[in-house]
Amino acid sequence: MLNTIKENRQKEEVNLDKLTLKVSEKDFFGVYDSLDEDAAYELLRRYMIYKDDEGIPRDMKIDFDDDKKVVTIVVKLHYLDSTPIIIC
Repeated sequence: MLNTIKENRQKEEVNLDKLTLKVSEKDFFGVYDSLDEDAAYELLRRYMIYKDDEGIPRDMKIDFDDDKKVVTIVVKLHYLDSTPIIIC
């Protein structure tokens, strides 16, 4: 299922991305029993591991489009400053 998720990522600030994931109803409910925050966070966690993404999720929103049969998860991903520290 993870390889069928459609991803859209927008850079909002230096260490902040807005990530939108779209999953078909069939794929989502083939794994999860209900559309709630716990299931959405679990899917997001699995997807981020799959993509080797180290962002910290915040402000998640979940939507289901009954006409298109698509679950949409929108989340802000915060990244720690990755500037290397040089010790002399």
